[in-house]
Amino acid sequence: QWQPADMGRLEARYEQMRDCFSRNDLPGFLALGIEYTQASLAYADNYFIVTAIDDLWPSARRCAFVACQRGGLRVLEDNLAHMRESIDAIRDRDDDRLAGILHRYALQQCQQVLEAIAASPRSA
Repeated sequence: QWQPADMGRLEARYEQMRDCFSRNDLPGFLALGIEYTQASLAYADNYFIVTAIDDLWPSARRCAFVACQRGGLRVLEDNLAHMRESIDAIRDRDDDRLAGILHRYALQQCQQVLEAIAASPRSA
């Protein structure tokens, strides 16, 4: 159901995030990541999914910050790679591929947060 302008918005967010990555601007990168996710939720077309994700934003922001802060460039590069893949899947209207990308991304984010927590001095 996407229109060319919709893809333009996603591509613009992706390019802005690449720019933040190159400038080592973590807060800007994370803020744009949230904007990207919110923009892509239009394709879910599911009130319950959108509402659940909206309710999870505060926790998701904290987890993303911890993962990015501890994981460094690797986490940011992983995020950009997943975004690129998801944009391509949306453009191709390949729902199955997109679901797989999102599943891998969620598992990877979870692992990165758990690694960050385990490395934290407070977890000892």
